[in-house]
Amino acid sequence: MKMRFFTTLSFALLASTALAQNVGIGMTTPGSKLTVRANGSTSATAALDVQNSAGTSLAFVRDDGQVGIGTSNPVSKLHVEGGNILVSNNLSTSIIQLRYANSGAATNSTNCIAFENSAGNRWIQYQGGPNLGYFGVATDAMEWWYYPVGAIPSQCCHRRFVILPTAGPYSSPMTVVIDGIGQMFGNGWSQPSDSTLKSGITRIDAPMEKLKQIGGYTYRFRPETGLDNGLQHTGVLAQEVEAVLPEAVSPSPQGDFKTVNYDALIPLMIEAMKAQQATIEAQGREIAAQRVLLEQLGR
Repeated sequence: MKMRFFTTLSFALLASTALAQNVGIGMTTPGSKLTVRANGSTSATAALDVQNSAGTSLAFVRDDGQVGIGTSNPVSKLHVEGGNILVSNNLSTSIIQLRYANSGAATNSTNCIAFENSAGNRWIQYQGGPNLGYFGVATDAMEWWYYPVGAIPSQCCHRRFVILPTAGPYSSPMTVVIDGIGQMFGNGWSQPSDSTLKSGITRIDAPMEKLKQIGGYTYRFRPETGLDNGLQHTGVLAQEVEAVLPEAVSPSPQGDFKTVNYDALIPLMIEAMKAQQATIEAQGREIAAQRVLLEQLGR
């Protein structure tokens, strides 16, 4: 008895022919190997939902163009939930570029890049290679750290540049902390000094006596401090200044050494020079009087 398997052979041929052509889901004229046409164009429906055996969405494409990986409720063009993203290549060019779509300047209502934690606090972090540092922007401060490879910035190292409010946000004055070696240049530096902003105004007492207790020195920073730049410096000693003008001395951001506000020494020098000038003028008047007396005695 002879048996013929036309059905099985025909199915295989048909399947082979179909796989060699474009496949359409929801349409009859697919323009690519696989084309899925959605039933709508809003967030109410989805064009693609790839799930695991437990029914959890692994890849989700909504009809409004939002794509979710690990979530079926994407809140942006690409929303990745519950995992990490790794992008790598062996080229010297950048592997990720984020560009602001508008050709104009960004405003505080738009963001070129933004990261948020689960509480909605926005921050931006940059972590580089050896000794490149850490950069963070939080809701209440901006900080830049310098740290060695593998170190945790908040546990090991100094904050080199910090901007944070001294009181409430936005309209309140800001505090800027710069910790490091270098030079700052500008065509002018101003500080609030309006008399209407101040209270308890008194002149510096015994300015010349105080100034005489502060020495001027040349020195170099010890290498182990991390402040040595190979150059000789001129300045004062914080301990000497603190003894006569404590308001001009404050601790470093880490509290491990004393710093001096050199600007605060200017008023002391102004009053000391005025006191010295008063002494010189008084001596001049005394000398003039003695000359007159000598002239009278010589007649």
